[in-house]
Amino acid sequence: MSASLSHRVALAALLALMLMTALPFSAVRGYALLPLGALLLAGLRPPSRPWAVATGSFMLVYFSLGVMDILTNPAERARAILYSVLAVTVLFAALDAARRR
Repeated sequence: MSASLSHRVALAALLALMLMTALPFSAVRGYALLPLGALLLAGLRPPSRPWAVATGSFMLVYFSLGVMDILTNPAERARAILYSVLAVTVLFAALDAARRR
């Protein structure tokens, strides 16, 4: 896997994570979109180590939110698992893109 492919995977998973966060929309979810949008805009440039570290740090928080949702909301457990898996995908793809750069 090349650095550009890892970078594209990170951006695609980040976009999917944004859509999962935004739908259905509420004011609280809107605030959760701000860091994801900033990371997506910063990621449009070639991957860099600061972008990968910032993305990784934020993805740990979003992974934690997904795990908390798994434990507290049994009705939407499948969505919460997908949310956590996407957060981990973004984390590893961003770090891999910076490592292979």
